[in-house]
Order: sequence, then C-alpha cells, then structure tokens
Amino acid sequence: CCGSGTFLFEALEFFEKLDRHFAYQDFPFFENQKIVKPDFKKNFNFAHLIGQDIEEKCIEHASEIAKKRNLPIQF
Repeated sequence: CCGSGTFLFEALEFFEKLDRHFAYQDFPFFENQKIVKPDFKKNFNFAHLIGQDIEEKCIEHASEIAKKRNLPIQF
C-alpha cells in the first residue's frame, strides 16, 4: 500500500514541516535570509479531501492513518 494517500497527506502537512534546513541555504547569496513559514490554516482551506485506490486494503490502511492524524480525508 505504499503511496496510498501520500499526496493528500503531504498536501495537508506540507507547510508544517518547514522547520528544517535546506542545502540551498548554505549558498553565499542566501546569507542572512530566512524562510518565512506561511500561515497554513489561513491561506489554504482544505476542509475535506477525497482519495481513492483500486486496492481495498490500501484504502483501509490510508483511512486508518488519516483518522489517527485527525486529517479531513475521505477514501
């Protein structure tokens, strides 16, 4: 079931993971620059996402993950 729901999970969690270091930040032209983390909830309203898969087991697995993470995804 690798990949089932991956795009949907990443879309919802993308901006929450910007607290990391990226290699381009080491370039001289990037000195003293910083990444501004956008207000995810203000700028993007994903009230409900829908996903699908041809394998029932994968749908069940992705649904469990979405439920555990309290994500608004329906499979």
